[in-house]
Parts: sequence; structure tokens; C-alpha cells
Amino acid sequence: AHGHLKSVRLPKKFDSRSRGFAFLEFLTRHEAENAYAALRHTHLLGRHLVLEWAEEAEQDIEVLRKKAGVGYGDGGELPGRKRKLEMAEDNTGGGDEE
Repeated sequence: AHGHLKSVRLPKKFDSRSRGFAFLEFLTRHEAENAYAALRHTHLLGRHLVLEWAEEAEQDIEVLRKKAGVGYGDGGELPGRKRKLEMAEDNTGGGDEE
């Protein structure tokens, strides 16, 4: 164990899969520094574990929304997102109308 965690957040994609990163909050900065020092050269499942300190500066909510990208609250389509195509029911028997 490298310290006591206060919280853990695992962001998810729209299809509920993991985005491949997490946010860990330790009880004290000292515990966070110990974990960072112990884990910074770790490999996990064949990949190098990348550790970064979170930015401590407060940011405006509008700046954060712009960083989040398209489709946030404006009703716009998300890029690369598949749309469901709804077909109208055809009660004519499938033939051409005359």
C-alpha cells in the first residue's frame, strides 16, 4: 500500500467502457508523493503506467466545457457517433404504388 485514498474516479466512454485513465485523490499530499515515487516506473498489462499531477489552478466552468469538446449541452451531434436510423413502416405490401 502506498497511502490511503480519499476518492477514485474512472471516466467512461459513451458505451460504458473505460477511457484508460483514472483520477486518484489521496488523504494527504505526502501519501500522494509516496505513491507517485513508488509507481512512476511501473508497467501494467504490458504498458508503461503514466502518472501526472492534476492541475491545481481553478478554472472557469466555460473553459472546462470548451475543453470537453463538441456535443456538450448544445444538442449537436458527437463526431463518430452512430445514429439510429428509423424506417417508416410500409403497409403497402412491398410493391411500387401505381
